[in-house]
Amino acid sequence: MNRITLFLKFLLMPFLMVTLASFMPQKQIERMSMNVTSKSLKEGKSVTTTAEVFYTSANGGYMTTHSIKPFESYMMINSKGELKIYDPKDNTVIIKPNSGISSQASFMYYFLNGGTADMGLKAAGFSIADTRFENGMVVTTWMPPSVLVGVMGKAELVHENYLPVYMAYYNSKSEPVLKVYYSNFTNISDVKFPLSVTEFRFTSPKDSTIEKKVYSEVKTNALVNEQQLNFKIPENARIIK
Repeated sequence: MNRITLFLKFLLMPFLMVTLASFMPQKQIERMSMNVTSKSLKEGKSVTTTAEVFYTSANGGYMTTHSIKPFESYMMINSKGELKIYDPKDNTVIIKPNSGISSQASFMYYFLNGGTADMGLKAAGFSIADTRFENGMVVTTWMPPSVLVGVMGKAELVHENYLPVYMAYYNSKSEPVLKVYYSNFTNISDVKFPLSVTEFRFTSPKDSTIEKKVYSEVKTNALVNEQQLNFKIPENARIIK
């Protein structure tokens, strides 16, 4: 279970957390894969993880994450929030039919499906409260839906040249909970995609985790590894409840 816990901590949340104009792809990207190196720093301790991420837009979206280091594991999640985490070494699997997390909450989904105008805020029930211009950038402030008032505060989204470069969530006390910076954009089949994502996650006003993810070896459509994208968990895998 410690291996699975580490996986969730260093891979699941970064991929799943996590914008004025939406960039609509001119060439349809139905599949995508990339390597990712993630370096996390907390209380002076650094942890590096490496993984492969595979995504398809079929059936509303499906994503497989193959963790390589510090240990091997697989995570599969679909648009309905059905989550499976497989540990090859122990041949065990965790299954959550309704994890509350969706492949459509991945930043990959927003960039590949023209969702960069709001980065999923509108779908989550947030509404625009203010728009202003600062140093050539468009800054929008979003307020949470009524069901989240008292639990969550505002969210901020910053666009530069029609691309989301910064996003932040605050709690009800206006203290930052999560800050995300998108940078090093590159063209992938006419889609501007960030190859560097840096996150600051605040667990308290004085405690935070800094994580930088660098993406490489990007492949699309026919070049994506079919076997890894649709990885099959062995039928004899032991289910952990």
